[in-house]
Amino acid sequence: MIDLRDLLEHRLGVMLLTERAIERTLAKLRRDASDEGLANAFERHLDETRAHVANVEDALRRLGRMTPVRLADPAVMRFRLEHASFADAAEAASFAGAAGHQETNAYEGLIALAEGVGAREVLGLMAQNLAYERAILEQVNLIVRRLAAQRGAEDLELALQDGLRRSEPQRSPQAQGQGAAR
Repeated sequence: MIDLRDLLEHRLGVMLLTERAIERTLAKLRRDASDEGLANAFERHLDETRAHVANVEDALRRLGRMTPVRLADPAVMRFRLEHASFADAAEAASFAGAAGHQETNAYEGLIALAEGVGAREVLGLMAQNLAYERAILEQVNLIVRRLAAQRGAEDLELALQDGLRRSEPQRSPQAQGQGAAR
C-alpha cells in the first residue's frame, strides 16, 4: 500500500515541474502576445508563478524532501505542445484559462491530501497558490471574453463585407460591354 505522505511529496514534485514549465511558457507567451492587456496579464501571472515555484519548493523542504521527482508529466508535455500552435491572442488566453483550471484542481487536491496526512506545514503555502489561481482565472476569463468578442466582431465585419459583395448586382459581360459603348 502506498504511503499517503509519499504521495503528497510526489504530487508536490509533479506540481513543481508543472509550475516550472508554466514559468517558461508564460515568458514566451508574454513576448509573443499581440494584445497589450494579455501581455500584461501574462507578466503578472509569470511573477506569481515564480512565487508558486518558491512555495512548492518550500513545501517540499518542509516535508524533508530536498529534490523533486523527475518525470515527464503528461499535463506538462501537453502544456508545452499546445503553446506552439496558437494562432492569435484569443487562443492563447483561452489556453491560459484552461491551464489555470488545471492548476486550481491540482492545488485543491494537494490541500486535501495535506490535510488528510496532517501536513499542516504546507497548507498555508498551497492555499496561497490556490487563492492566486482563482483570482487569475477571473482576470483571464475577462480577457478571453473581450478578445473573443473582438474576434467575433472582426469575423462578423468580414462576413458582412463578403455578404455585401455577393449581394451587389452582377452585371453580365454583355451589359458591361453595352455600358461602355454608350
